[in-house]
Amino acid sequence: MRRCLASMLALATLAACDGGGHFVSTRLQTTYRHRFQFVSARVELVRVGADEPERTRDVTFPADAATDVELLTGRTLADFEGVPTGTYDVRVTLLDALGRAVDSGSTRVPIDANRSVLVGVSEACGLLSCPTGSDPPDATACSFGRCVAPSCFEDEDGCVEPECASDAECEGTSACTVGRCVGELCVAVPEDSLCPADAFCAGTEGCVTRPVEPTMDAGPADSDAGPLDSGVDSGTCTPSGCEDGDLCTAHACVDGACVTSPLCGGGDYCVAGACHPEPTFALQTSGAPGCIDLGVPHVSPDFAYRRVITGRAGRTAVQTNQQVSCAGDPPQDDPMVFPLGPSGRWEDTLETGAVTDCDFGLYGRWASYATVSGRRSNTVETVYFNSRCASVDTCTRARTYCPPCRGCSATEYCYASSRCAPSPTIRIDTASGPGCVDLGVPHSSPPAIVVRINGRPNATSTQVNERVSCGEPASDAEVRMLDGSGAVVDPLGPTGALSCDASGIYGRWLIRARVDGQLSAPAEVVYYNSGCTGIATCAAGRTACVP
Repeated sequence: MRRCLASMLALATLAACDGGGHFVSTRLQTTYRHRFQFVSARVELVRVGADEPERTRDVTFPADAATDVELLTGRTLADFEGVPTGTYDVRVTLLDALGRAVDSGSTRVPIDANRSVLVGVSEACGLLSCPTGSDPPDATACSFGRCVAPSCFEDEDGCVEPECASDAECEGTSACTVGRCVGELCVAVPEDSLCPADAFCAGTEGCVTRPVEPTMDAGPADSDAGPLDSGVDSGTCTPSGCEDGDLCTAHACVDGACVTSPLCGGGDYCVAGACHPEPTFALQTSGAPGCIDLGVPHVSPDFAYRRVITGRAGRTAVQTNQQVSCAGDPPQDDPMVFPLGPSGRWEDTLETGAVTDCDFGLYGRWASYATVSGRRSNTVETVYFNSRCASVDTCTRARTYCPPCRGCSATEYCYASSRCAPSPTIRIDTASGPGCVDLGVPHSSPPAIVVRINGRPNATSTQVNERVSCGEPASDAEVRMLDGSGAVVDPLGPTGALSCDASGIYGRWLIRARVDGQLSAPAEVVYYNSGCTGIATCAAGRTACVP
């Protein structure tokens, strides 16, 4: 059972083991208005933990009414072939005519097979950080303001409780939106007919003045024409002729020349003609800047820290922390989320007693930042030390300290030098009795085998196969991604009956799972063929070695 075992068992489907990666189709669902609020989209596949996207694609849309309808229900954006196995953030950014970001959304999914991934970008989704505290852990995607599992967009039913059966059960969210029942969910659909003739419906923002369409040449600037060709000869511009249809820029006719400037000032960003503050993050410590001594009590007014997060009003901030004094330690989203409210600000303080545990896992240097509506704040570094403990008694010493794992049980191992993770386990359910698979008959339901692996959540698992009846060395085989609960279930089948001379498979195998370099205890599987002399029983297959 080498790398192509899955293919050999699936002869009925003519599966091939080519190692060429996976096919990923991306779709966009948005209530933003095409042409008025955005003109194109950028799709990025970003492997979790990577700095740069694995794949990027820019997509434009035809300017027709059908496009608006498709964007409400989910329009295909881009297809990617040969995507390597891994966990990815599928990120979609809506862009205006000058290529600037209007808004963005992302969905985190494991890519371990061909996938269709839908990303929601809307005002309602911007208010959420999925999953929320009331959602299951796999609800990492947003659809019309609801957190759902990415698999809900792959023709699965029952992911969200139905809200409606007809339009009559739904209401709009502004004077120019009407309630529509889309996929059994109520959606506020913009209706331009409810706005004045010179305006369009911008969803929750109501009616917004329609961008002026330039009536003259708006092509690229001539070499001697100054900053940007406004469509008229130099010295003869008009205010309306300077308008380029971009809601996020300001235009003026100054001394006969068009002048374009950003609508928003420094520290702000623009979405559909509205300015919003970029997020900021601050941890103000009571002692030396950026240092917190956990060996002494901190009570008001001598707080351990004062945390202040600012950003777009009404949105939610998510704090991300990384113990940078431990090499390779991954960023972690804080389980708490912080509603910014109408003021666009969150502020709290931390009071603690003196910590007497010198093995406390918080000691070391941490980097933290906040994310609001997909926009990331500045990063703040904080060092936690303990003046009572020799190894971390100063802020300087603690800057390079990485706490060792402690308290790991017999079924755990030390991950990234600081965390206990569950040791991997593998179980293989077989169709022909415990540990036995008859390949002389077809298997459909139940499948020939079902592989069940458990281990560290969101880790990569590699299956290791060893045909001990032939004395063959162990070899790596299938690679699988564990989900957020640390599990994966992989049925192999349906399969047709194999011939007696099928090479490299009959015999007794020991199969293990490897996660983070940790090997599980082996599961044993014997492959035999009831129609073949010498390997007709499971007992005979245990000692078989068919080349």
